[in-house]
Amino acid sequence: MSEGPDRVFVVGSGAHAGACAGQLAADGFDVKTFAPDTPAEGLATEAEAGVPYGLVIALDEEFSALEDFGSGWRGAVSKVLHDAYAQTRALARLIMRARRGRIVFVVSATGLSGEGDNSALAVASGAMAGMARSVARELAPRTVTVNTVAYGSSDAAPLGRRPSPEEAASMVGYLLSDAGAPICGQVLSVDSGLVMR
Repeated sequence: MSEGPDRVFVVGSGAHAGACAGQLAADGFDVKTFAPDTPAEGLATEAEAGVPYGLVIALDEEFSALEDFGSGWRGAVSKVLHDAYAQTRALARLIMRARRGRIVFVVSATGLSGEGDNSALAVASGAMAGMARSVARELAPRTVTVNTVAYGSSDAAPLGRRPSPEEAASMVGYLLSDAGAPICGQVLSVDSGLVMR
């Protein structure tokens, strides 16, 4: 049994990453924050001081790429996906050994519904949600859950308001809590009804 509070690594630099870090610290976790482009090796080195129980990677609205389909757009999306994949892989190996843990991706709900104003954010968000499902299937036998929280970013949603980063972060907190243990491979939308199924 580990001593002290469980550690959680939060990777991201925007409002949603900050809200997640604040929520998890309030929930009693030992939270370490990292820039979105932190090399996977850097996270693994940090984990030598104590393997984290949780990893949260937040793709915030602040992520923007060129709005055309040129090389800049592809390059920005490719980089954010490569970083998220490498960071997840680096820590998943360590978390699996402990046979307990949680990984949560925080993305825009536009990855589920589409978005004309920031197609790069929508593409990256949709790809990260798919990545989470794939990793969830792999890690579930080791009692490690992987989920996605999709936040809303539009006042035009059916409830007529944009959810706050803190509201999305509360879902992340739930997924890392004991009550969230049976939830795995899911995309949970905190989007004021923007994506209805």
